[in-house]
Order: sequence, then C-alpha cells, then structure tokens
Amino acid sequence: VVVKHFLKGGPEYPSTVYALYGHLGGASFMADNVPGRKVTKGQVIGQIGDCAENGGWTGSHVHFQLSMTEPASHDMPGTVSRSDREEALLIYPDPRYVLGELY
Repeated sequence: VVVKHFLKGGPEYPSTVYALYGHLGGASFMADNVPGRKVTKGQVIGQIGDCAENGGWTGSHVHFQLSMTEPASHDMPGTVSRSDREEALLIYPDPRYVLGELY
C-alpha cells in the first residue's frame, strides 16, 4: 500500500511525500482499497502478512519506505549500490525522519 501524504511547509519544502507500507497480507487488499481512496489518521490500512506473503521473512514486520517522487508502483527499491546512495537518499529519505530512532 502506498499512501500520498500532503505536507505543510514553506516553498523550500516538498508538498507531498509517498509512504510505502509493504509486506502486508492479502486480506489488506479488499474491494474498497483502491487507488485514490482517502485515508484518515488512525485508520487501519492493512494487516501484517504471514511468511508466505512477506517475501519469506519469518519475523512479522512492515516494510516502511518514503519516496519524495511518485512511485510507478508499490515496488520501490529496498537497497541501492553504495555509489548510488547519496542520490537515492534524496528520493528515498531515511524513514527515521518520520519514525524516530529504531536501532
């Protein structure tokens, strides 16, 4: 699931950011979960997927990723080469800016 967030800020800041919530279960994709649907703060947008649905990972988790440009699909790059790191961070900022320190 990718959610488009509208930001408030001055002209030097981007007005939107896209957040990917990945590794969700198939039940998350109900008929009313369609592109363009508005979501509200606190609304459940999905359920954690099991091992078969989240790429074989055994620990339950959500893949959270930010993008400053509108992604073509939900399949954003999870990693990049070291030589592309600085450019990638401009497009895909560190999610700890939103989530806080995780580790």
